[in-house]
Amino acid sequence: MLRNNTLLVALILGLFGCSDSGENPPVVDSGTVDSAPSEDGSSPQSPVKAELIILHTNDLHSHLMGHSPNADYSPLTTGNDETVGGYARLSAKIQQIRSDAGDTPVLLVDAGDFLMGSIFTLLSTSHSAELTEMKALGYDAIALGNHEFDWGPQGLAGFVNTAVAGGFDVPLLAANMKTDDTSDKDDMVEKLVTDGAIKKKTVKTLSNGIKVGLYGLMGKGAASVAPFAAPITFDPIDSTSTEMVKELRETDNVDVVIALSHSGIDSEGVGEDASLAQKVAGIDVVISGHTHDTLPQPAVFNSTAVVQTGSYGRNLGKMVLNLHEDGTTSVKSYELVSIDDSIEGDAATQTRIDGYTAAIDKLLETSGVGYSTVVAESDYDLTLVSFKESTLGNIITDSYLAAVSELQPSAKPDIAIETPGVIRDDLYRSASDEIWYADTYRVLPLGLGLDAKPGYPLLTVHLSYYDVRIMSEVIALAPDVGNNDYFLQIAGFNLEYDTSKSIFQRVSKMTLADGTEMDPADKTKCVKLVTNYYVYSLIGLLATLGAPAVIPKKDDCSTPIVDISKHFVDADPQTDGIQELKPHSAFVSFLSKFADTDGDKIPNLPAAYSKVDAANPRITAN
Repeated sequence: MLRNNTLLVALILGLFGCSDSGENPPVVDSGTVDSAPSEDGSSPQSPVKAELIILHTNDLHSHLMGHSPNADYSPLTTGNDETVGGYARLSAKIQQIRSDAGDTPVLLVDAGDFLMGSIFTLLSTSHSAELTEMKALGYDAIALGNHEFDWGPQGLAGFVNTAVAGGFDVPLLAANMKTDDTSDKDDMVEKLVTDGAIKKKTVKTLSNGIKVGLYGLMGKGAASVAPFAAPITFDPIDSTSTEMVKELRETDNVDVVIALSHSGIDSEGVGEDASLAQKVAGIDVVISGHTHDTLPQPAVFNSTAVVQTGSYGRNLGKMVLNLHEDGTTSVKSYELVSIDDSIEGDAATQTRIDGYTAAIDKLLETSGVGYSTVVAESDYDLTLVSFKESTLGNIITDSYLAAVSELQPSAKPDIAIETPGVIRDDLYRSASDEIWYADTYRVLPLGLGLDAKPGYPLLTVHLSYYDVRIMSEVIALAPDVGNNDYFLQIAGFNLEYDTSKSIFQRVSKMTLADGTEMDPADKTKCVKLVTNYYVYSLIGLLATLGAPAVIPKKDDCSTPIVDISKHFVDADPQTDGIQELKPHSAFVSFLSKFADTDGDKIPNLPAAYSKVDAANPRITAN
């Protein structure tokens, strides 16, 4: 058992992509004149030789439509909704900037996680809507992020091959990706590398003669939450960058080096990409992704500018970069362009996207739902709150308990857990109160089952009271490491923890819904847990963090589980085999069974989920 020490916290921060630097970086003020004398009296920079505009995005996560709620999104008109993002608006803004740029060349790049986050993922292997549209928007290079590997190497290859068959030829960059020559599980990705669809780098000579070298990275934190990328691994970003900068500068003779790094930087300027900029000389710009943080201005380390736009296409980053006669670069200006209802979207782009929604409707027609099917109504928002019990987490975990209890009435689960990392979006109230099927899909869009169908399968295992305590200690640890994904959302039990105690010693009380108090030290009594395959796959990570091992067991509360697939929840017990129950299916089913309280034949979310029950909180920090 570890004491509360900085060594453990540093280890966890490293695993989840946080920088070892606590220094806040300087930021560049928009509109600075590079040739002006510096305040300390040092020599001004040499004259400007050429200019380059860099447009950038990151973590688009399949958000082809405006970001929530979809019933309100009206991309072809302005001034009538509060949604943000959407490829039609993004396309229109990119076209405007290119038009206004005149003779100044414009690069458009993305720092990864362009997949997984909305219902359009259902079309990834049939239409590859995300990559097809990024080609139409004119992207010059795209990095691979961790969520591109959510469906494993073969899934990634399927997405890319579908896009390539449709004419996609934008370089996908992954300089530190390492395939496994001894395994056949990543052979399709190896072929993409051989064929040049996935590259380490790309070099572009622009209209004004500037030669730009770009390469892609995935950081340690991102790789650590990509368990299904195996056997593919990722080398350290700093050593890879040292090699790439040398090659681009000395062999390719580029003027500008840009790293598309899915590694991350937070709003305080701390993270793996901040460390990269400090450690490796010769990178002019790091386009960062993964942490979903928004930097209004670049974080500048030495001569390297690091930028990140947030997520979901809410913003488009616009940097004007100066190349000086002495070969150095500087940021002339920078702005985050809001992609919102002030922009009249591009009609041609929206027409194509409407075609994708029609394809989704056809794909789902046998299930009786479609993109715009109204699942329920709500007159309040359901949201996640960092490091706290949340209304959205409560309704999701309750839905798991309800769905599995209905399918396994003779052996109902006792508790449910979910990580905020799997809950990808809030459910905001629309102007009409309607919750569309597409809205619900954005909440739980991730993963792939062993049935090759979208969504991590739900599963049940038995945990001893002691095991439940160890997992609950993760919740108590979350604020220390600053990672909300650790703050598990729960149902079926209440817990209390004391933040003044040592790490992994904080949980003081656990009580089941029926009032039974679980002895945190008892290894003989068990409860039945329902969670998803992703959470289960990370249980082993606890031991690497210094926690006692958590051992999922069969229903005898003794025998360790060897083949977890035999414990997947069967959504249709009357059919041979296991028909995997997905988190999203359980969630939608739960919403659809609420009472219709206003007589319009549509279920209404009950007021009980509008706020956390202050009188009976599920999680209490003392």
